[in-house]
Amino acid sequence: MFILSAFNFLFYAGYSIIIFFLPLYLRSKGLMTVEVGLVMAAGAFVSIFAQPFWGIISDRKKTVKWILLIVLISGLCVSIPLFLADQFLLIVVLMFLFMFFISACLPLTDSLTFRFAQENGRNFGFIRSWGEVGVAASTISVGLLIEIYGIRYLGFMYIFLVFLLICTTFLVKDVVRKSEPVTKEGVVKLFTNSRIIWFLILVLFLAIPHRMNDNLLAIYLMDMGAKESQVGKAWTVATLSTVPVLACMGFLVRRYNEFGLFVIAGFMYSLRWILYSIATEPNTLVYLQILHSLSFPVLFVSAITYLTRIVPDELRATGQTMFAAIFGGIAGIIGSSTGGWLYDFFSPQTVYLSGGLLAFIGASAALFTYLVMRKDRQLNVKHARKHEVS
Repeated sequence: MFILSAFNFLFYAGYSIIIFFLPLYLRSKGLMTVEVGLVMAAGAFVSIFAQPFWGIISDRKKTVKWILLIVLISGLCVSIPLFLADQFLLIVVLMFLFMFFISACLPLTDSLTFRFAQENGRNFGFIRSWGEVGVAASTISVGLLIEIYGIRYLGFMYIFLVFLLICTTFLVKDVVRKSEPVTKEGVVKLFTNSRIIWFLILVLFLAIPHRMNDNLLAIYLMDMGAKESQVGKAWTVATLSTVPVLACMGFLVRRYNEFGLFVIAGFMYSLRWILYSIATEPNTLVYLQILHSLSFPVLFVSAITYLTRIVPDELRATGQTMFAAIFGGIAGIIGSSTGGWLYDFFSPQTVYLSGGLLAFIGASAALFTYLVMRKDRQLNVKHARKHEVS
């Protein structure tokens, strides 16, 4: 468990550099906010196809570890020219290729961790919380290093972390499940399951403003007059606050309905973005990041748990990459491009107010779905009892 926790720590530490600091790095090269949004959207676009692609390969080959090594090494090779590029179109192309590999790491890592936790009786949330510790350690240290030495060294920081991650991956024990073989018909059935598709649509409504915030928070803070270290502090507050929540999520999903927790996360997201829209100075925004603990980890664990319950075991990695393709892919395209456009042509307040409204719509639809599902369960129980009596 120690090696897997260290793997989560290093992976999310490196991933946080791309999500939270790459937009600042690109703007330092002279790109407009809307262009930064398009670059991030290009990466999100390819992840829609890349994540299910690598997930299907992982399920068919019945290995997660070796697929992770392939995408990590390939992504590291592409990251070098990405950080060196200066022209907008070249950056877009390299980001597209880079995210074809790296975007798959997120669901594959979660799949490996979830399977390990299930087979060894461990708490998934506890192991996954080390990823949040990695994000916190990375954001605060990278923020301070950028403030001291300048953002031009961001590429070196990322490459160093990914090199350590690859070395750690060789030590991770692969989790291979003996299950039914993956068939073309099974994959098609998964992608056309109405219950799964509707749930992923609900995820999309909550994920779009989440991805907006991932790409624009650093810029929003800097435009408020914050220093680079405050950007790091903002993400440190967010990630460290999630650690106790993630550690408790195993108990919460056993004690309460995971779909009900998903609904609560949706309304917390809505409240969070509305409060961001009325913030007037950097420190307020930094401390509002504590609301991350009541939104993202609750949504993430409840969604993964729900999908694990309704997706066939042999397609577990594929189901999780579908979730990641929605959360980081489609939501990333819409959130990054639309968010950047709203930011440049209207205001950051407009971005966050729109996000709050969108999250409220998604949470309300999820609540309605939950109530319908509960009513159906009650009717089924009632009919079953009548059948037993008769």
